[in-house]
Amino acid sequence: MKTILLGLFIGVFSFLFQAQDNTFYRKYNFGGMQGALQLATTLDGGFVATGQHEGNGSAGDCDIYVYKLDVCGNIEWFNIYGTAAQEGGRSIQQTLDTGYIVSGLYAQGPNRAFNMKLNPQGVTQWIKLYPFEWMMYAVEAANGDFISTGTGSSQLFVIRTDNQGNLLWSKRIDGMGTTSLYLYELNNGDILVACIGVGNGKDISLCRLDASGNFLWGKAYGGSGWNDQDHTAWSCKGAVNQIDNSIVLTSPTYLGGMAGENILVTKISILDGTVQWARAAGGGDRDQSRDIAKYPGGYVILGNTASFPTAVNAAAGITEAMGEKDVLLFAFDSAGNLNWDRTYGGADRDKGIGVRYNLDSGFTVSAYTTSPFFGNNDASMDPLFIKTDSVGIVSCQMASPPLQFVPIALTAQSIGSTTTVNFNTSVPGMTVNSITPNDGYLCQQCVSIPVFTPEDTMLCVNDTARFFNITTYGLKCFQEWLVEGQTLNGGNDLEWIFTQPGDYDVILYSTCGNSQDTMKVTVHIFDPQINNQGPVCHDAAPFNFTANLPGGIWSGSGIVNASAGLFSPNNAGSGFIPIVYDLPGLCEVSDTVQVNPLPVANAGLDYSDCHILDTLMGTPPQAGQSYLWTPSTSLDDPTLSNPSFYYENWASTSATFNYTLTVTIDSSGCTDTDVAQMVVTPRPIVDAGPNTAYCDNDLIVLSGSGVQSYVWSNGITNNVPFTQNVGTQTYHVIGTDAFGCTNHDSVTITVHPLPVIFGYPDTSVCEDEWITLYGGGAVSYVWNHSVVNGVPFLQNPGTKQYTVIGTDVNGCMSSATVNVTVWPKPFANFWIEANNLMHSFYNQSEGAVLYSWDFGDGSPFESTFNAHHYYPDMQGATYLVSLIASTQYGCLDTAQLQVSGPYPVIIYVPNAFTPDGDERNNVFTPSILGNVDEYAYTFNIYDRWGELIFTSHNTQVGWDGIHTYTHRPVQDGVYTWEVILKRKTNDELMKYHGMVNVIR
Repeated sequence: MKTILLGLFIGVFSFLFQAQDNTFYRKYNFGGMQGALQLATTLDGGFVATGQHEGNGSAGDCDIYVYKLDVCGNIEWFNIYGTAAQEGGRSIQQTLDTGYIVSGLYAQGPNRAFNMKLNPQGVTQWIKLYPFEWMMYAVEAANGDFISTGTGSSQLFVIRTDNQGNLLWSKRIDGMGTTSLYLYELNNGDILVACIGVGNGKDISLCRLDASGNFLWGKAYGGSGWNDQDHTAWSCKGAVNQIDNSIVLTSPTYLGGMAGENILVTKISILDGTVQWARAAGGGDRDQSRDIAKYPGGYVILGNTASFPTAVNAAAGITEAMGEKDVLLFAFDSAGNLNWDRTYGGADRDKGIGVRYNLDSGFTVSAYTTSPFFGNNDASMDPLFIKTDSVGIVSCQMASPPLQFVPIALTAQSIGSTTTVNFNTSVPGMTVNSITPNDGYLCQQCVSIPVFTPEDTMLCVNDTARFFNITTYGLKCFQEWLVEGQTLNGGNDLEWIFTQPGDYDVILYSTCGNSQDTMKVTVHIFDPQINNQGPVCHDAAPFNFTANLPGGIWSGSGIVNASAGLFSPNNAGSGFIPIVYDLPGLCEVSDTVQVNPLPVANAGLDYSDCHILDTLMGTPPQAGQSYLWTPSTSLDDPTLSNPSFYYENWASTSATFNYTLTVTIDSSGCTDTDVAQMVVTPRPIVDAGPNTAYCDNDLIVLSGSGVQSYVWSNGITNNVPFTQNVGTQTYHVIGTDAFGCTNHDSVTITVHPLPVIFGYPDTSVCEDEWITLYGGGAVSYVWNHSVVNGVPFLQNPGTKQYTVIGTDVNGCMSSATVNVTVWPKPFANFWIEANNLMHSFYNQSEGAVLYSWDFGDGSPFESTFNAHHYYPDMQGATYLVSLIASTQYGCLDTAQLQVSGPYPVIIYVPNAFTPDGDERNNVFTPSILGNVDEYAYTFNIYDRWGELIFTSHNTQVGWDGIHTYTHRPVQDGVYTWEVILKRKTNDELMKYHGMVNVIR
């Protein structure tokens, strides 16, 4: 169904809520006494009340009554709960699950205070008793617990239970009164409790407890207190405003300067209990409050008064004098200013019990009455339901008395405490009776203007039509629907199904008192029909659907053009295909088209074989199907579902046969095809590869070609390396192609032995001697370490191993090794000290173990480490002295110095040194022989620019290549040295100089 919004212009109905006039009395007359004690609003806009019933229909003495009303006061259910003893309902609230919690008195046994949980229809879910007299008030906490207050033996109690009535904690409130008729859970979980007590010297008390019942603070307010007359102590209610953190309380008081008992009204901070303002309300007789409610204009208080009797006044709608007790309702703003006041009643006792603010900006009052005007004929109390407008007006039996509302000075006194007490609970028995009182309207004054909107005004047959009651002026409970001759409750939205095409009127009418009104909407019901085609095969050509109503949109599997209704069976699937025809803004209808499936043609697998192929084709036959193979070449019967194929191929190329199988369903004529291919191949050509020679230990890979798989002899795997012993071996292979056809070939493999290679000589030589190495056993040789076969080379001191690889005439290779040791040479060095003709030679050699001295004068050689020699004639003579140093391996080095007389001074200075940190030649030091004064010695080093870079005055301290002033190593190169000295025998200075080469 498609939705069309109906354009309704309801300007004529634009009234303010507060101007609505829906007022009445609703009386409920029933034999016996029904004392109404509390009223509560419900989420559906209605009300629920509880009280005491005695007499007709009761289970014994007084019973609990609970009744549920809608917003117009119509009874939804009216139950009595009780035993043979005395019970009464005192408090009622709706719970979060839309049920109810009822509290009050249960007179049997020691436990008499009760909480009773009812479901939304008034059925008892559980009831629990607690050991005091009355449970006066109960509320549901935010977490689903119940918080209750009660009284017994002149003591006041507060308890918290779980959602089944099981006790969580129990507290006695001391010093604040004996009764509480009101408590409230704040957003933070704290609890406010309002308390009163007869003769305690105060009018009302207020305390604040935490969520566990612990005392936070308590205050008492008022004058000297009051005495209980005609249920004075039942006046203790409050209304909390958490926006400004205040509570407005009402209670009895003698304050205010008026006669008799008056009504206390005070606004108090819930933060610390301080008084913000206080008023006394009343007249010349007793005035009592029973309930208080908050509304957008402030607050209203309900009670009763004996101060304002009113005579009969037909013009004002008062046909029975108002007296004894009348219902009192007055309103005031949040600053304590009186807005208006009203009284309601008849000639006898009329008392207000509960008041609530309504969604239509009026007020609902629960009361009880013994006045004849309201139908009471046995002097017992009957429930009375009063519906007022936004300022308390009712069309009859109402007056606006001169209520005094005067400021008073109210003092606050800190009092109170709590004590934990331990209670037991019990579960009583309870009977339930449903009663039906005689009820009716009195003084009904109301207007209800029906307004509704249809979800759609154009629909198809069997669619659900929906109509929404959007009445804003008046109460829906006075309205009824009329459709196709049937009358239905107008308080609910309407759903209706029209089964035949045509135009229908839907009417919502209202009857309220003397006021009647109606609204009508006409809906148009259509019955579109689809012209179907079919059945068709799944591969049939596309076709168009048609309908008796044009302009719609087609949809469904297989629809390829929505506006034209073009249907393609190939896109739809098989079976009964749903097709939807949607008329925009109206409705949609559906039908099905039968699309027959195609048969499944299965020509079977493609086959291939070598040389000869003999096989069955296709699959077994299916009942109701026909078969045809084309072409029929090499088939035994082309009309079978699985004919036999046979062919022998003697050619060198493959023979290929392509067949098409056509399958037809006999009942529908739908067909399907499939193809199969038969290939008969020739024998394959297999190549094992060329005959090949290898060297011993070489990896051999045999790789066949020409087909897909190979099997070799001798356990060889195709393309997997293996080794063969020296000699010749023939290998055979069988190859298989993709069709499973096989053939064979062979290959011969020869493996040559490796040559026996040797290298020579293993040798030891001294440093700087040439070495020559040779290989043998092959035709060519390659040495490592860049050595060339038969070519001399030098090696640094140490032992090194050389490897030679030799290759023979078959290209096979082998290797051998040679070890060569080079012993280091010694370093021969000495210096001379002359003492006239006696000379001493001091050996400075390194790395030697044997020495030989030649003094150059033909005298015999000496082999001592140091030597001393006497030259008999040194005048003008010069001798070349030689020192030969030898290692244990016979490696030699020679040092030579000249000796000349008389008293020669001999200087030996190297021409190079290597300050590289190794074990040799790191320091450049002149060697000086002769009778030299060591304290007159200077040794200098200059760079190429003549700058002094080193100096020493100690013959034992030489130059290590470090710049004296930069402390860094000098660069490689040539530097100038200078030695200045003198003999011990005279002061003549002798200077020597030369060049030294720094090499690193």
